[in-house]
Amino acid sequence: MLTWDPRSFLLAGTEMAPPVSSGPDASTSQYALILLNQPIVQHQRRLFSRLWRNATLRVCADGGANRLRKAFHSHSSSSSPSSSSTDSVPLPHVIVGDLDSLTPSTRSFYSSRGVEISERPSQYATDLQKAIQYVEDWEHEEWEARRSELQAQGGQEGKPEGPTSLTLVIFGGLSGRLDQTVHTLHVLWQLAPGCDSHGGYEDPDEVEAVGTGNGNEQGQRPRGGRPEKRQHSYVVGDGSLVWLLAEGSHKLVLPVIGPAAPETSAPGKRKRSLTAPLLGKACGVLPLGVEGGAQSKGAARVSTKGLQWDLSAEDPQSIGGFLSTSNYLLPPREDGEEGVSMVELTTDKPIYWSVEIAEEEEVEEGDDGEGEGK
Repeated sequence: MLTWDPRSFLLAGTEMAPPVSSGPDASTSQYALILLNQPIVQHQRRLFSRLWRNATLRVCADGGANRLRKAFHSHSSSSSPSSSSTDSVPLPHVIVGDLDSLTPSTRSFYSSRGVEISERPSQYATDLQKAIQYVEDWEHEEWEARRSELQAQGGQEGKPEGPTSLTLVIFGGLSGRLDQTVHTLHVLWQLAPGCDSHGGYEDPDEVEAVGTGNGNEQGQRPRGGRPEKRQHSYVVGDGSLVWLLAEGSHKLVLPVIGPAAPETSAPGKRKRSLTAPLLGKACGVLPLGVEGGAQSKGAARVSTKGLQWDLSAEDPQSIGGFLSTSNYLLPPREDGEEGVSMVELTTDKPIYWSVEIAEEEEVEEGDDGEGEGK
């Protein structure tokens, strides 16, 4: 059973973050965050800030750098590269893409502060796919560095187990233009083990090394828009957290209670606090990549435990047939982890899982959310 525990990034850097787990099916606590070229909306600023600060690798996909600067760094003077005012959130490690959306002022602002600018002009891959490929390159470079260190120390043949596969978190890509939203779902399919990505288009002018997985290169092949498979990939959208569940059994660990933000106060007013982002109860099981029709042999047979309206494999799901949307998570069990809802799900076809992200909202100190004070 594959475990999906988004607490590793949703609650990163807080006392509520889960302990580091182990095993081939465990979610790693290290993650790469890719910021796409979509607005960082006001009600997700605190969530984004926490995700961004705690990421192992921070990547802006082309115009995502414009969005980052506007949301967090616009008050900084571009004439003062050493200014510490950019500490509102950390700088990105890299800006990657064909850079057709990156404004000259944003490029100058970040490059003057030491941010890597990686221009990848290929038109056979989107900026999102290029950003993912940068993450892959970074992982392989880290692995090569560890291998060289072991060789220098006389370790076992100088070969660590293999490149560390970071959890991938994509911020944006589920709102705005429909074609871009569909592309984001397409990339999740490409990334998911067990889902046939049909190779993708290959760029004859850009090649990658092809190896056996233990460092022995066998040659090269065109790269194009083909990301490598990875165990855990998520998309944080405006109001939804989405990932793809391949054929098999899955355990979903869903934090419905998050940490409170620091209290603030103003002269003559009661102290106020902000609720931190956490998952809401609305969820959906979306069989977007299967054949249509309830009687189709290609429809997904899904069974669940932990939803208000649990699903049965006896009711195949597909577009044009039966579809489970606007379902609800059950509240956390009294004998389970505090603030965590658990769902067990088994499917015979790849499906998308979507769960609501609750908006940040102001709450009067001591207010239960009802009556006066709202």
